[in-house]
Amino acid sequence: MERFKGWYQLQHDKHQKEKQRTAQIEQNRAKKAEEARLMREKKQAWKLYSDTVWKLTKAQPLHTLPNYDKRDFTTYQLDHIVSVTDGFRYGLPCDWIADISNLRIIEASANMIKGMKSEPEPLTKMLQRAKSSNSTISG
Repeated sequence: MERFKGWYQLQHDKHQKEKQRTAQIEQNRAKKAEEARLMREKKQAWKLYSDTVWKLTKAQPLHTLPNYDKRDFTTYQLDHIVSVTDGFRYGLPCDWIADISNLRIIEASANMIKGMKSEPEPLTKMLQRAKSSNSTISG
């Protein structure tokens, strides 16, 4: 009888561990599915934001920018002083990022080096503007 209880306990413990393992696997699977869903949503939000900024950018009077006549992909390029990436990251309105005051034509090599970074001072000013307009709206 003692022997049977020992065997039963081993089987019970084994079954419990298997249930826990299955539950853990299912929990991990659900977590990964949620992470994937959030990543898809973020990618979709980024694409919508970026496309909107570029649509609004192209509607600006770009011809008024210094060096506009030199613009091509290899020598001079259009630059967002506060980058589209930072605009998305900080939830800044698309029209602020696309505004002519946030645009310039710079040498392509400088734009490549700058990459997705923003100029620090204009970014700080834009973030302060966003903070004050949010507090005005909600306050």
